[in-house]
Amino acid sequence: MDTAILQNRLLTVTINDENGLKKRFVRMGTVGQVQLAGGPAFCAREYADTTPGGYGLAEEFGIDEPLGYDEAGENGVFLKPGVGWLKKSGGAPYHFATDYRLESPGHLEVRSGSDWREAVWESAQGNGYDCRLKKSYRLEGDRLITENTFVNCGSRPFAVTEYCHNFLSIGGIRFPEGYRLSWLHGTGAEQADSLLQFSSYPGYLSFSGEECAGVTGFALSCGQWEVDETVDFEVIKTAIWAMPHVVSVELFKRISLEPGKEAHWSRIHRFYGKQ
Repeated sequence: MDTAILQNRLLTVTINDENGLKKRFVRMGTVGQVQLAGGPAFCAREYADTTPGGYGLAEEFGIDEPLGYDEAGENGVFLKPGVGWLKKSGGAPYHFATDYRLESPGHLEVRSGSDWREAVWESAQGNGYDCRLKKSYRLEGDRLITENTFVNCGSRPFAVTEYCHNFLSIGGIRFPEGYRLSWLHGTGAEQADSLLQFSSYPGYLSFSGEECAGVTGFALSCGQWEVDETVDFEVIKTAIWAMPHVVSVELFKRISLEPGKEAHWSRIHRFYGKQ
């Protein structure tokens, strides 16, 4: 898969291939960088050096619950949607940071235009946990709109979480200098700058249940520049992860699907300068 560029008069979005991307993240073409016309770039890598990790707007399914892991036996395969079938390495519990071997990447088809891109991935294994994921990107003004359709093509029901690990660094400014955070609740906002302070790195905070009830997105700014993410689903968990060169604000969705059923959801990222 080659690097692709989506562009309109306000945004230039680089869609990277998966070279250097950890196998925990969806491998259907990842938003590696977003450049605002007359403004900054917004994305960064997980690590400041070339260590393999995440970058940009990286999506992950099943950070705690990959499909079929417990049933696979000590050396069987399990499914990370959008990634493929990974091989277990013994009987240890699943951990997202483990570098599992990719046994089968599934089947991927891509179509694209100047300001849009559509990718369809199928697990293509004939296993009880088979699934299909359709992901589309399109640009509308200063917004990057991501739409997902997730289908249970197998014979077994499953439940899994999904989120976008937004690796952000506004204009390359070091974290937390000048950064401000708000949780969005419909049309309202709740300032949460105090959550951007960590005594050591990597810093991590998460909130679930009543702590994130009603959250519909976030706004992260630095100086005059801001990135917002809004979603059309119930947020079951929020999280903040940070290193001195990058910060990520994350909104989690829960997906439960019976065989033959599908789920639809969208994420809208807006990149702009505040007046």
